[in-house]
Amino acid sequence: MNIVGERWAIPVMRELMLGPRRFSEIENNVDGISENALAQRLGSLEAAGVLVRRTLPPPAWEHVYELTPWGYAAEPILWMLGGWGMQSPLYDHSRPLSATSLMLSIKVMLDREAAASLTGTIRMRLNGEDYYADLTQGDIEVGRGRPENVRVTISGEPAILAGWLFDSDEEAMLAAADRLAVEGDLAFAMRFVDCFHLPEKAPLADGQDRQQP
Repeated sequence: MNIVGERWAIPVMRELMLGPRRFSEIENNVDGISENALAQRLGSLEAAGVLVRRTLPPPAWEHVYELTPWGYAAEPILWMLGGWGMQSPLYDHSRPLSATSLMLSIKVMLDREAAASLTGTIRMRLNGEDYYADLTQGDIEVGRGRPENVRVTISGEPAILAGWLFDSDEEAMLAAADRLAVEGDLAFAMRFVDCFHLPEKAPLADGQDRQQP
């Protein structure tokens, strides 16, 4: 807890789970973090051995931050936190969602049994950047980068795609689908969407207001 319990530690680690990121990329995807706070947290995580800073080869010459093998080993912790968070009775769907958060959520929330008959790669173009979900008979691998041999491409904002995949309200799901661009095997995309079944929300405590922040 001395390492991951510090403010912003988990969100920063989350953004690095799909590979190295520049300082500005982390800052843009961790909602609410300041430049100074990010610099401090990157420094403390580096000192703890969770991540390293390295310089890209020429012509880039830019600094990037990357998790160490021990840092990547924390991924199951994020899975557990993500699944637990999905059960929050007060979860606010309007909060910003980064593309990495969405991809990790896809990996956590996929019903492996329902996806057992699916094999193929889905390219996701999120906020102008390429991501992918590679399905093989119930197994899934997600990552950042443009994949090959794509069956379907889905383009849009992470929060909109999350609404299509995860919203339990059919009208909301259809409204989200209308705001996405889908190219390729639409039937495969629809079967993929059907593989997500969110857990029931935890009950509110007596007297607790569902509208509170």
